[in-house]
Amino acid sequence: MNSTLLLRVSVPALLLSLTAANASAAPASKIDPAALALLQKVQTATQNTRSLTANFVTIIRRYHNPERDFRQVGTVRIMKPNYLYQQDWIAEKNKKSGLWQKQGDSMITASDGKTIWGVMFGGEYHKADAKLLGNNPLVADEMPTFDFFGPSVLAQVQKQQEKGQLIGLTDAGTEVWEGHIYRLVDWEYKPDYPFDA
Repeated sequence: MNSTLLLRVSVPALLLSLTAANASAAPASKIDPAALALLQKVQTATQNTRSLTANFVTIIRRYHNPERDFRQVGTVRIMKPNYLYQQDWIAEKNKKSGLWQKQGDSMITASDGKTIWGVMFGGEYHKADAKLLGNNPLVADEMPTFDFFGPSVLAQVQKQQEKGQLIGLTDAGTEVWEGHIYRLVDWEYKPDYPFDA
């Protein structure tokens, strides 16, 4: 099994009340040199890559209070400078089997580098100038393309450190998820803007 990178991102302001988030001063960041070295390797490899295909992508958003997951599954094909084909479905957990399954229509986003087209879950159609999205044609910014199109994770970490937003960066070893071994980096930071209650 190949080892790939899994980023576990934590934004504490999502979990704190607005008062508590504003009252706390920016903490001194704790940076693990091994995590930085790993992000440097990822940046170098990804920025030298010209195309990326993921035949099965799972996007998981975990919410607290109440504890629940929201998932999308899909495929993505991207090529530099800004060509894209992305198809996503909302996934729901089957109450009997416990398995996550595609539900309803898919959402499709495509770009030829000049124009970007989108068909939403309900069939609503959009067309726009691809330049409006800058260097990243992906509408869903949680797709695994940090280093591919836009600023790398390493660049984001360095910027957060300069602004006093970085709380910690830790090499958390490896983790097996759905049969694959991942190098795990915990990345904790304060967001650019406060969240409301």
